[in-house]
Amino acid sequence: MATPQLLRGATDYENPRIRQRYIAFEGIDGSGKSTQLDLLRGYLRRRFYTAIGLEEPTYGRWGREIRKHIETGRPLSVERQQRMFTLDRRQHVKEKLRPLLRLVRESPTFLILQDRTYLSAAAYQATGFSREELRTLIAAQTEFAPEPDIFILLDLSVDVAMGRLHCLKVSTSQFERKDILEAAKRRYRILADMVPRKIRIINANGTPQQVHTRILRMLGLPSASRERGIAK
Repeated sequence: MATPQLLRGATDYENPRIRQRYIAFEGIDGSGKSTQLDLLRGYLRRRFYTAIGLEEPTYGRWGREIRKHIETGRPLSVERQQRMFTLDRRQHVKEKLRPLLRLVRESPTFLILQDRTYLSAAAYQATGFSREELRTLIAAQTEFAPEPDIFILLDLSVDVAMGRLHCLKVSTSQFERKDILEAAKRRYRILADMVPRKIRIINANGTPQQVHTRILRMLGLPSASRERGIAK
């Protein structure tokens, strides 16, 4: 007996095929990374996937130290930033990321969604804008850090990002100054131009749901509105 079209459609939307198993979210502060990660995780959970969320800096020894500097507003030199973020990332890769990647590669319904990766090191810790410097920074990180299947780069104007940040809190950290964000945004665009197939730019303007729909379209996944249309 043929499967009714309604049931065929429901099955397709419950468990769509996802090629990318390790997805990273990148972008300047205020671009909506954590919001979009949570929306995608919820979308996947409703389709019987287990999406494991990770973030950098972590809450390990070095990650807590970084967060303390961010919360208190104490500035960090570029050299100190590079050292602390790299130590945090090394610990994260060894203790969490590599073991989870083994699980994900062996389990078709498991994925990793990560808020920031080594790409942030190049965007925030470079001293200039040359491709050579960016390549050198990335090469140093990828000696020990696995490469995501895809980077979702949320692209937003600095003024809009700063407006969002000010709505969330009063104090501004060293990483949320306008000049720092403008430099990081520029480097992100250079990085995306260097590796366009791996780093996919998403327009982060609009409502969270509008941005979420753009991400689903880029990943080749059916949107929630399309799913509602099937259910009617």
